[in-house]
Amino acid sequence: MGIFNNLEYFGYNKVEVKKEKDLEEKDVMLHWLYRTLDILADNKESIEKHMYNQRISLFNTTVDLVFYDVTTLAFETQQTNEILQMGYSKDKKFNESQVVLGMSIDQDRMPVSFDIYAGNTFEGHTFKDSIEK
Repeated sequence: MGIFNNLEYFGYNKVEVKKEKDLEEKDVMLHWLYRTLDILADNKESIEKHMYNQRISLFNTTVDLVFYDVTTLAFETQQTNEILQMGYSKDKKFNESQVVLGMSIDQDRMPVSFDIYAGNTFEGHTFKDSIEK
């Protein structure tokens, strides 16, 4: 996929470790993980396609059936931004900001895709968006 070939450009230093068990928490800086999230988000669709194709190839399976579910994830705040919004909460947390998470899985309960929507998004609108992708 090549998206991690030039991580030093983003401020990541290579950590030379002989064995995985020798890796210590001090060797991995928190900001490296946060920066990785940006790279992953920018390449989300290609990563999902790649992982899906790899699984199909490795396990010689087909996807005949996909299940879709939506849930809300509440945050202990009333602050909002473009994605963190007030909305209908399945957990009855109406005074907290939230996001809406839509996820597709196959008949083997393996993830196919996911999307995160603004917290005030109606669940029914997420399904159409998921199908179009």
